[in-house]
Amino acid sequence: MTDVEPLAPLAPHLARAQTIAGEFLATVERPIVVNGAAYVEWPCCEAPAHARAWAVAEARVATRMWATMVERGFIDATWLDAPSRRFACPVCFRRSRRTGANFLAATRGHGHRSSMHCPVCQGGGALATPTTCGGVVAMAAAAAAGLVEAVEAEVRAFALALAPWGARMPATMIWRLRPRPRGHAPTPLRRAAASAAVAMRPPSGPPHPIATDDDRRAAWRRAVAADAKVTRRPTIDGWPDDITFAALPDPFVPFDAIARLGAAIEDLRDEEAVIGRPPAELVGERFADLLVIEDRGRRRPAARPRP
Repeated sequence: MTDVEPLAPLAPHLARAQTIAGEFLATVERPIVVNGAAYVEWPCCEAPAHARAWAVAEARVATRMWATMVERGFIDATWLDAPSRRFACPVCFRRSRRTGANFLAATRGHGHRSSMHCPVCQGGGALATPTTCGGVVAMAAAAAAGLVEAVEAEVRAFALALAPWGARMPATMIWRLRPRPRGHAPTPLRRAAASAAVAMRPPSGPPHPIATDDDRRAAWRRAVAADAKVTRRPTIDGWPDDITFAALPDPFVPFDAIARLGAAIEDLRDEEAVIGRPPAELVGERFADLLVIEDRGRRRPAARPRP
């Protein structure tokens, strides 16, 4: 990323977002009644501890909180529905991306048929607004500080650097707000590192390992320092040919910049980039404080601990 103004400090923006969120939650009509029988951990998905009923109720409140951030002038109105930016459904995002929209087989454990029947997103696995109150606070603060645009610019630079290895420029940025997001090296980055490791293979022995991001980064840097040439792979479209690694853009520069900005690249495929970021804490009242659980199924989950 180049020619970008310095980013504003996040702390004051986070404090302001937490204040607006707290003031909004104080106006929400209560109690919000949910059916405890719907609290089931979906084994095939990465559902939060507060599964279906809680997730549906919180998504509705979070949508209104997001609109309040706009009404209060904290974030720009264009954030209400930016077509190129989506937020992962906390219930079915991973499953919807793995199975596709045409998957209709029943799933043992919860009877959920596919993401098209998800009570939170109603299909597609992603929404136009954050789906949790903590996610709203985190994204609003990051947007006000310029962090969101900075991360997305680095993701585009990352995709451009990996274009020789089969990556496509993402048309949609999907933000996945969850605790402890973990980055995953996408397939194009693994291809680049594998090619570098092969190019620097010792005369007698296997290539250097590329099991971790540190291994992949080291393999790439060794190939650049040695002015090694890419070995052509005719079976893969777009594979670099007759060029040195030093002449190619370094994908680890934007990859590391994304991590420094407090985000993690989780996937880069099918013209989508998935970006992980942790939610923020709420100050004062929590969404859980608004709930009353009618535990018809006698399966009430344990309460989430206070921060």
